[in-house]
Amino acid sequence: MDPMRPGTQRLLSAVAILAAAVGLAGWTVAAERRNATGAPAQVAPVTEVRKITAPSPWPQVAIIGDSYTGGSDVGGRGSNVWYRRTCADLRWYCVAKSVAGSGWVAAPSGRSFGQRVPWAVAFDPDVVLFFNGVDDLQHPMRTIHPAGLKALEDLRRRKPDVVVIVIGPVAPQRIFGAALEMRDNVQAAALATGAYFIDPLAERWFQGTAGRFIGSDRFHPTDAGHRYMADLITKDVRALNLPERARTAS
Repeated sequence: MDPMRPGTQRLLSAVAILAAAVGLAGWTVAAERRNATGAPAQVAPVTEVRKITAPSPWPQVAIIGDSYTGGSDVGGRGSNVWYRRTCADLRWYCVAKSVAGSGWVAAPSGRSFGQRVPWAVAFDPDVVLFFNGVDDLQHPMRTIHPAGLKALEDLRRRKPDVVVIVIGPVAPQRIFGAALEMRDNVQAAALATGAYFIDPLAERWFQGTAGRFIGSDRFHPTDAGHRYMADLITKDVRALNLPERARTAS
């Protein structure tokens, strides 16, 4: 086994403690789900544990997201979720916490993106990745930039050297226009705090013929949509020219 750096040793110690509590070592994903409108039909609370063998030199990555990260009834559950493919392709060791219906402002069960920052920092990650859909559209646009700024500044205070990647919002065709102002607010907060920003609206992820990757609920991606997102995110992350500590050899 390759020698482990101190940050990796701390992370693996944390994973070992968690594994002892649940009786299974490996990849841990906590997901608390609700759909974007607050109705309970699409998603339900789930905690998933998946086993994965991660070489110790891999960058450690904490992912904070909503139901686009947690999956839904139309796709993205378990091994079909986008980050399983992305993290394998990028050679990242990932943990993810998704709360459906959440965002920078939206906070079902008191768990906005900012309220999950301490959870992410506890893993001593090399990278923290935020990935949001459009749940914040339920809130005034003027609240999104300050909420995003507060969350990202808090992360910087707690872990100044961490690499931060912000993705989103992601929106299906029918609400594409409504998400543009939200995107501008999120992007401004990301850039003001030195985060890397990936813009799914500018790249038109689910517009035009790519709308076929949205499921029957007209909102969430299918399993094929998660594979599609995974490939897009992998490509975009590789194009960011991240610091050495956040990437491994291709």
